[in-house]
Amino acid sequence: VQGVANLSIGNYGSIETEGGIGGPIAPGLSARIAFQTVDRDGWGTQGNGVPLDNQHTRAVRGKVKIDPDSDFSLVLSADYFHQDDYSGTFNYIRRGDNGLPNVDE
Repeated sequence: VQGVANLSIGNYGSIETEGGIGGPIAPGLSARIAFQTVDRDGWGTQGNGVPLDNQHTRAVRGKVKIDPDSDFSLVLSADYFHQDDYSGTFNYIRRGDNGLPNVDE
């Protein structure tokens, strides 16, 4: 069995985790599961209270390998991803009266 885990902490309340574990379960059968999370507060809010560049994601992937003999192998894989954030949003920038970008707070 092999495993790995990582934790990263940064500015704007950034916390990222990732890890995985896998290996043989029985002869001809092995499995692996991995995950990742990202949480970041962002750097402010728009005038309407919508966060600027925050990030909240969750991901999980699982794999099972069935390998009963040298002539046949089957890999089953499933994954899940959820994102609930405003990362990369640009709707707070609009054209001002003079035609130049106008950035509202």
